[in-house]
Amino acid sequence: MTPSAKCAPLLLTRVCRTWRACALMTSCLWTSFKLQSPMMENKAAFESLTSFASAWLEHSGAHPLSLSLTIPTIENARPPLSLSTHIPRCKDLQLSSPTSLYDDVPKSPMPHLETLSITFPRQRDFPESNLTTFEHSPHLRSLTIEDLTGKGLPRLVLPWSQLTDLRVEGWEPTKHWLEVLRDCTSLKSCTLTPGGEVFLVGGAPVPVTFPHMETLRLHPRRVLGFIYALDHFAAPALRHLEVSIPGHIVPLFRELAPLLKRSQCQLESLSVTGFRIDAFQDFITLCELMPSLKRLEIDGVGRFNFPSKQIFEALTRRADGHGCLLPRLEAFRLHLSVGPQDYPEDAVEEMLESRSSELREADIHLQRRQHDWVASLVNGGMRWYSEDFGGKVVKKDLDSDAMEY
Repeated sequence: MTPSAKCAPLLLTRVCRTWRACALMTSCLWTSFKLQSPMMENKAAFESLTSFASAWLEHSGAHPLSLSLTIPTIENARPPLSLSTHIPRCKDLQLSSPTSLYDDVPKSPMPHLETLSITFPRQRDFPESNLTTFEHSPHLRSLTIEDLTGKGLPRLVLPWSQLTDLRVEGWEPTKHWLEVLRDCTSLKSCTLTPGGEVFLVGGAPVPVTFPHMETLRLHPRRVLGFIYALDHFAAPALRHLEVSIPGHIVPLFRELAPLLKRSQCQLESLSVTGFRIDAFQDFITLCELMPSLKRLEIDGVGRFNFPSKQIFEALTRRADGHGCLLPRLEAFRLHLSVGPQDYPEDAVEEMLESRSSELREADIHLQRRQHDWVASLVNGGMRWYSEDFGGKVVKKDLDSDAMEY
C-alpha cells in the first residue's frame, strides 16, 4: 500500500512548481508514513515500495517520526538500510517485520520514542538473542505486542518499569511473563487478551501488585483462558475494570470478588460480558465491594437462578431512607435473558423513577422468547418500551401519565 495521492504532502506537490518546491522543503509535512504490504510476495514490488518510503522520509529533516511498517517475510529480501536508519527518530512506531529489520537498526538511543507496537509474524521471526533495539528509550510509555498466541514471550529488553500502558494479544501467565509484569511498576492501564486454554501456572498464584493501575481489561478468546485469571492481579488504585469472555460458564462473583477484596480499591466502572450470576446474595456482596461504582454494564449474562426483579428492588431508593445498593450509580446497562414468569416491569419502573435525578443514562434490555422489554434513560428523558404478546409496542414517558401507541 502506497500513500494516497490525496495525502497532504503529495497534494501540495501537484499544485504547481512553486508549491512543489515549498512542500519538499517543508520537512514537518513528511514525518508520518505507513507502509503496509503483508501479502506481498514479489521482491521487486517490495523493494520499490521500501525505496519510495526511504525517499519520503528523506524530506522529514530531523523531526520526530510516526511510522507504521508492515514488512513481509520474503526470501533474501531485507529492508533497505536507508529505511532502518530513520527508526531511531521515531516518536510513534508500529512494526510488523522479521528480525532482519532490527539487525539493521542503528544501536543508538531512541530519545523521542513514546509509543511502540510490535508484531512478529511468525514464531521463527522471534529474535534468537535479546532484542535491545528499544532498550534506551527514556520516554517510552505505551507498548503493544500483537499476535503472540502460542508463541510465548519474545526476548525483548525494554524499560518495563516506565511503561504506563501495556497491551498484549495472546498473553499467557508463564513464569517469564509474570516476571515481566512485576517489573511494570508504573502501569496505569493494562489490556490483555489471553489466547491459550490453560491459564494456571501451577499452584496458587502469587498476585502481582500494580500500585498505579487504574484500568484493567481482560478479553480472553476462550473460557479456559480466563479461569482464575484475576488471581494474578492486585490493584489498589483500580478504577475501571472490563472483562468479557465467551459463553455463560464462569461465575461472576467467584472471579471478581477476590480481586476487589485483595485490592481494596474504589472501583468506579465495571463492564462484564459472558458471566453467570448464581445467587442473589452473590450480587449483593459484589455490589457492597464497589460502593463508589458510577457505571455498571452487564451484558451477555445467562439467565439468573433467582427472580430478576430482586436486582432492581435492591437498586431502588426507598422513601423510608433505607439504603440501596450502588448509591453513586450514574449509568446502568443490563442485557439478559429472563424466564417465562420473570418479567419485572414494575420493579424496573420503580427503580428508574427513584433514581431519575441521578441516572444520566440507562439501558435495560430483558429478553425472552415471546418479546423484548427495554427501559432506557437518555439525556434526562426517561422512556419505557414494552411489547405485548400481540406485537404492539407501547411507549410510556415515565415523567408523565401520557401513553403513546
